[in-house]
Amino acid sequence: MKSITRVMMGTAFVYLTSFVPAASAQMPEAVNINLPVSAYFGSTLLPAGRYSITQVHNPTSQPILEIEAKGIHFFLNASRMESIKDSDKTEVTLQLKDGFYYASKLELAGSAEYFELSAVEKK
Repeated sequence: MKSITRVMMGTAFVYLTSFVPAASAQMPEAVNINLPVSAYFGSTLLPAGRYSITQVHNPTSQPILEIEAKGIHFFLNASRMESIKDSDKTEVTLQLKDGFYYASKLELAGSAEYFELSAVEKK
């Protein structure tokens, strides 16, 4: 089982269903993800399922991401970071810590920039 193998490794990758050709980490439109496991996005625990992520226009330099699905709607602060090379695909990285998944990074296809997601650990 691939999920169990990734759990053992401590990191899982969630491949997005929508690939965004982007020259920078500014999202031109929403990306859709299919989350195979429950995971924390900031302090919000999302059950497995389909979600839409959109970057909200923010007059400050810090990006704000809007995450929504049926009955769930919230905003998440992110930091724009630079990578050495362009990402091949759009994906969210999940990290496993103490039995919980945490979303830590959102990469956009065709961009060397990515969003680092703020993790709030469960206490």
